[in-house]
Parts: sequence; C-alpha cells; structure tokens
Amino acid sequence: MLRQEINTLLTPIHGFLHCQTPDSWIDAAIQPDNQSILLRDHANCELKASQTAMWLIRKYAVDAASGEQLLAWAKPYEDFVYRRIRDGIFHARKNGLSAPLTPKAGFAHGQA
Repeated sequence: MLRQEINTLLTPIHGFLHCQTPDSWIDAAIQPDNQSILLRDHANCELKASQTAMWLIRKYAVDAASGEQLLAWAKPYEDFVYRRIRDGIFHARKNGLSAPLTPKAGFAHGQA
C-alpha cells in the first residue's frame, strides 16, 4: 500500500524528470536510520538554491548595502553547512533580515 501511495505522489515528478527513481533507492531512503542523511542533503540543496537566488538578487536587484545584508543573513546557514560551525545560535533564532532591502537605482521593478 505504501509503495502505491508513493508512486501516486511521484507521478507528476516522473513526468517532469522523464525517469523514475529505483525502488531500491526509495527502500533505502525511507529507513529511519537514513533520515538525518536525507535531511542534511536536503538542507544542502536548499542552501545552494537560496545562494543562487541571492546571487541574482544581489547582481540585478538591490544596492550594495542590501547585498551585504543578504550575505550576512545567509552566513549562519553557510557556517552550519560548509564550516560545520554549530554553536546553537543557528537553531535558536529566526535569522530574519533586520531591515528592508533597497533596490538598485534604476531597477525597473523598484521596491516591489
């Protein structure tokens, strides 16, 4: 039953990727002992995606000071993943931006 539910959930993904994940990988992935490995991998992928988005924002949309704010905002996550700095601060705060970002002069979309 679980396998059928998983396959149903994966149908749109299979259509997008044009391939299927081997059942042996799924069997290994759903093992409780592998949960922390999968979560770390997912965190790494999310960090890479956010770094790409921030790079694009810094390059095209915001001024230099706002770009520095974005870098500072990402630093605890990068420290956690890349530098293995795990001092508890990362988990204990929400890490929100402390000020609004300022668009680059002449940026067509302005503050929106």
